[in-house]
Amino acid sequence: MLHIVLLILKIIGIILAVIIGLIVLSLLAVLFVPIRYSGYAEYYNKIPDVRFKVTWLLHFLTVRGAYKGAEHETADGEELSGREESGFKMRVKLLNFTLYPKKADKPGKKADSPKEKADKPEKKDIKPAGKNQKKHAPEKDITDSEKANVFDDSGGFVKPEEEHGKIIPDKPEAEQENNNKDEAPESKKSFIDKIKERVKKIIASIKEFILKIKNFFINVNQKREQAAAKIRELSDKLTNPENRELAVFLWGEAKKVLKLLKPKKFKGYIHFGTGDPQTTGKIAMYAAVAYGFLGLDLKIRPDFENEALEGDLYLKGHFCLFGIAAAALRVYTNELFKKIILKK
Repeated sequence: MLHIVLLILKIIGIILAVIIGLIVLSLLAVLFVPIRYSGYAEYYNKIPDVRFKVTWLLHFLTVRGAYKGAEHETADGEELSGREESGFKMRVKLLNFTLYPKKADKPGKKADSPKEKADKPEKKDIKPAGKNQKKHAPEKDITDSEKANVFDDSGGFVKPEEEHGKIIPDKPEAEQENNNKDEAPESKKSFIDKIKERVKKIIASIKEFILKIKNFFINVNQKREQAAAKIRELSDKLTNPENRELAVFLWGEAKKVLKLLKPKKFKGYIHFGTGDPQTTGKIAMYAAVAYGFLGLDLKIRPDFENEALEGDLYLKGHFCLFGIAAAALRVYTNELFKKIILKK
């Protein structure tokens, strides 16, 4: 009996060890197996063409993408499917299984589009006349003379002038106009009242305008005070030696991460012009400093006469997540970072 219990415990221990080993192996693979990427982009004749590819663990996971104004294919001829309306296409594969986009539904009977539904006439249910259904005779047109007649208590027609046995004479038009004038409301506003109302509206609009100007200057004063407070706060932070030490530390860690992400191969050519020689010269100067600092092989040809923008870029490289995770851990465990940023 004890032998069986020990055997069961042994089997359970082996299973747990295998599970723990797989977890550790997966974690090491994620941290130390490099992620490889490559990309190509060009912009000629105002048509962008961008393609990229990311692989991990000997193509265990593959991500391909492309963007272009028209339908296109990737560099290796593999067609991508995605959001065609935006010009962006992407495919994600795990081994030989496509994770994105999902396979389309099986072909079947296509549903009618809204336009086709609108074109089709609606079918009305027409029931055949049965035996019990009565056929309504067409209604006869009622003449004006018949409309003028009314029913009396006995069911016979009576003309309006003969109602209740009295003949009502027609009133002359002049008398009717006098009656209409008498019935008009006597509370019509006079000309002076209208002027008073107009003056009141003008005064109210002037008061509203003055109030808006007052609120505007109050808001400007408040924003000026807030901006001055932020500038003072920023100045205090920059002059604080602890903040400067933290800024130097963070800049050093950021340079390490950029060095890890930096492509191993990079080639580029850019031809640009803004139409303004001064602006074009400034952009060229800043770009030369940037790619000189990064150490990239980039050729820039400024055009000081015309507006232009065209060029192409190619890059290829790899990086491990271990270096990025180590930099994040160093930043998180830094005492100044905890004190100033996390406020612990």
